[in-house]
Amino acid sequence: GADGLQMLYGHPNAKSVAVFRRIGYRVVGEASAWAKPLRCDHRLRDALRWKEAATVAAMPIDVALRALDRVRSAASPLRLRGEVIPRPDARPDALWKSARGQYGIVGEQSSHYLAWRYSRFTTAECRIFGVFPREEGRLVGFAVYTLNDRKAVLCDLFAEHLDVSAE
Repeated sequence: GADGLQMLYGHPNAKSVAVFRRIGYRVVGEASAWAKPLRCDHRLRDALRWKEAATVAAMPIDVALRALDRVRSAASPLRLRGEVIPRPDARPDALWKSARGQYGIVGEQSSHYLAWRYSRFTTAECRIFGVFPREEGRLVGFAVYTLNDRKAVLCDLFAEHLDVSAE
Protein backbone atom coordinates (compact mmCIF):
# COMPACT_ATOMS: atom_id res chain seq x y z
CA GLY A 1 0.00 0.00 0.00
CA ALA A 2 0.93 3.68 -0.18
CA ASP A 3 1.80 3.74 3.53
CA GLY A 4 4.05 0.68 3.26
CA LEU A 5 1.63 -1.69 4.99
CA GLN A 6 0.79 -4.84 3.06
CA MET A 7 -1.49 -7.47 4.49
CA LEU A 8 -3.44 -10.50 3.34
CA TYR A 9 -6.54 -11.45 5.27
CA GLY A 10 -7.83 -14.97 4.88
CA HIS A 11 -8.77 -18.29 6.39
CA PRO A 12 -6.30 -20.75 4.88
CA ASN A 13 -6.42 -24.44 5.65
CA ALA A 14 -3.51 -26.09 7.47
CA LYS A 15 -1.71 -27.17 4.29
CA SER A 16 -1.88 -23.76 2.61
CA VAL A 17 -0.40 -21.94 5.64
CA ALA A 18 2.93 -23.62 4.88
CA VAL A 19 2.75 -22.40 1.28
CA PHE A 20 2.06 -18.82 2.38
CA ARG A 21 4.97 -18.94 4.82
CA ARG A 22 7.30 -20.29 2.12
CA ILE A 23 6.52 -17.34 -0.16
CA GLY A 24 7.23 -14.81 2.60
CA TYR A 25 3.96 -14.20 4.46
CA ARG A 26 3.78 -14.50 8.23
CA VAL A 27 0.83 -15.00 10.55
CA VAL A 28 0.17 -11.91 12.70
CA GLY A 29 -3.16 -12.97 14.19
CA GLU A 30 -5.75 -15.69 14.20
CA ALA A 31 -9.55 -15.78 14.02
CA SER A 32 -11.86 -18.33 15.58
CA ALA A 33 -15.33 -19.55 14.70
CA TRP A 34 -17.64 -20.00 17.68
CA ALA A 35 -21.18 -21.34 17.92
CA LYS A 36 -23.57 -21.23 20.86
CA PRO A 37 -26.79 -23.24 20.70
CA LEU A 38 -29.82 -21.33 21.93
CA ARG A 39 -32.34 -23.92 20.80
CA CYS A 40 -31.81 -27.47 19.61
CA ASP A 41 -34.99 -28.58 17.83
CA HIS A 42 -33.46 -28.06 14.38
CA ARG A 43 -30.58 -30.40 15.27
CA LEU A 44 -32.91 -33.00 16.70
CA ARG A 45 -35.04 -32.88 13.54
CA ASP A 46 -31.93 -33.95 11.63
CA ALA A 47 -31.28 -36.83 14.04
CA LEU A 48 -34.76 -38.22 14.71
CA ARG A 49 -36.81 -40.38 12.35
CA TRP A 50 -40.06 -38.89 13.64
CA LYS A 51 -39.43 -35.22 12.88
CA GLU A 52 -42.48 -33.98 14.82
CA ALA A 53 -40.98 -35.35 18.04
CA ALA A 54 -38.05 -32.94 17.78
CA THR A 55 -39.98 -29.98 19.20
CA VAL A 56 -41.09 -31.95 22.26
CA ALA A 57 -37.71 -33.63 22.76
CA ALA A 58 -35.96 -30.25 22.52
CA MET A 59 -37.96 -28.61 25.34
CA PRO A 60 -36.00 -29.99 28.32
CA ILE A 61 -32.69 -29.42 26.53
CA ASP A 62 -33.62 -25.81 25.74
CA VAL A 63 -34.65 -25.26 29.37
CA ALA A 64 -31.29 -26.67 30.49
CA LEU A 65 -29.42 -24.38 28.07
CA ARG A 66 -31.22 -21.31 29.47
CA ALA A 67 -30.61 -22.44 33.07
CA LEU A 68 -26.91 -22.93 32.36
CA ASP A 69 -26.75 -19.38 30.96
CA ARG A 70 -28.40 -18.02 34.13
CA VAL A 71 -25.98 -19.92 36.37
CA ARG A 72 -22.97 -18.63 34.43
CA SER A 73 -24.34 -15.08 34.47
CA ALA A 74 -25.01 -15.17 38.24
CA ALA A 75 -21.48 -16.48 38.90
CA SER A 76 -19.85 -13.69 36.88
CA PRO A 77 -18.39 -10.75 38.82
CA LEU A 78 -19.41 -8.48 35.91
CA ARG A 79 -22.75 -6.76 36.31
CA LEU A 80 -23.79 -5.93 32.78
CA ARG A 81 -27.01 -5.36 30.89
CA GLY A 82 -27.73 -5.55 27.20
CA GLU A 83 -30.02 -3.83 24.76
CA VAL A 84 -30.49 -3.55 21.03
CA ILE A 85 -29.13 -0.24 19.70
CA PRO A 86 -31.50 0.94 16.93
CA ARG A 87 -28.76 2.73 14.97
CA PRO A 88 -25.11 3.64 15.54
CA ASP A 89 -24.82 6.84 17.60
CA ALA A 90 -22.14 8.51 19.76
CA ARG A 91 -21.81 5.51 22.11
CA PRO A 92 -19.83 3.29 19.67
CA ASP A 93 -17.58 6.30 18.93
CA ALA A 94 -16.74 6.71 22.62
CA LEU A 95 -16.05 2.97 22.92
CA TRP A 96 -13.92 3.00 19.75
CA LYS A 97 -11.82 5.93 21.00
CA SER A 98 -11.26 4.41 24.45
CA ALA A 99 -10.69 0.75 23.48
CA ARG A 100 -9.02 0.67 20.06
CA GLY A 101 -5.54 0.89 21.58
CA GLN A 102 -6.15 -2.31 23.59
CA TYR A 103 -5.71 -4.45 20.46
CA GLY A 104 -2.68 -5.16 18.29
CA ILE A 105 -4.78 -5.50 15.14
CA VAL A 106 -8.31 -4.15 14.89
CA GLY A 107 -10.57 -2.87 12.13
CA GLU A 108 -12.38 0.43 12.60
CA GLN A 109 -15.50 0.23 14.77
CA SER A 110 -16.74 3.85 14.74
CA SER A 111 -20.42 4.73 14.35
CA HIS A 112 -19.65 6.00 10.84
CA TYR A 113 -18.20 2.60 9.89
CA LEU A 114 -21.04 0.67 11.57
CA ALA A 115 -23.65 2.75 9.72
CA TRP A 116 -21.84 2.29 6.41
CA ARG A 117 -21.22 -1.42 6.85
CA TYR A 118 -24.37 -2.59 8.62
CA SER A 119 -27.18 -0.02 8.79
CA ARG A 120 -27.15 0.49 5.04
CA PHE A 121 -26.65 -3.22 4.29
CA THR A 122 -29.38 -4.13 1.81
CA THR A 123 -29.20 -7.93 1.66
CA ALA A 124 -29.77 -8.59 5.38
CA GLU A 125 -31.11 -6.70 8.38
CA CYS A 126 -28.22 -6.26 10.79
CA ARG A 127 -28.87 -5.48 14.45
CA ILE A 128 -26.50 -4.12 17.06
CA PHE A 129 -26.65 -5.55 20.58
CA GLY A 130 -24.92 -3.25 23.07
CA VAL A 131 -23.49 -4.22 26.46
CA PHE A 132 -23.47 -1.67 29.30
CA PRO A 133 -22.56 -1.64 33.01
CA ARG A 134 -25.88 -2.04 34.89
CA GLU A 135 -26.07 1.49 36.24
CA GLU A 136 -24.34 3.35 33.40
CA GLY A 137 -25.11 4.38 29.84
CA ARG A 138 -21.49 3.86 28.77
CA LEU A 139 -21.16 1.21 26.04
CA VAL A 140 -18.47 -1.37 26.88
CA GLY A 141 -19.04 -3.71 23.94
CA PHE A 142 -21.34 -4.63 21.10
CA ALA A 143 -22.17 -7.44 18.72
CA VAL A 144 -23.59 -6.95 15.24
CA TYR A 145 -25.77 -9.85 14.14
CA THR A 146 -28.42 -10.98 11.68
CA LEU A 147 -31.26 -13.42 12.17
CA ASN A 148 -31.45 -16.02 9.44
CA ASP A 149 -33.42 -19.25 9.42
CA ARG A 150 -33.89 -19.19 13.21
CA LYS A 151 -30.17 -18.61 13.71
CA ALA A 152 -28.37 -15.52 14.89
CA VAL A 153 -25.23 -14.99 12.83
CA LEU A 154 -22.53 -12.83 14.39
CA CYS A 155 -21.16 -10.31 11.88
CA ASP A 156 -18.93 -8.18 14.09
CA LEU A 157 -17.86 -7.87 17.69
CA PHE A 158 -15.96 -5.22 19.61
CA ALA A 159 -15.47 -4.57 23.33
CA GLU A 160 -13.10 -3.05 25.78
CA HIS A 161 -11.08 -5.45 27.88
CA LEU A 162 -13.04 -5.83 31.09
CA ASP A 163 -11.23 -6.52 34.33
CA VAL A 164 -13.06 -9.66 35.45
CA SER A 165 -11.98 -9.11 39.05
CA ALA A 166 -13.97 -5.86 39.20
CA GLU A 167 -17.50 -5.87 40.63
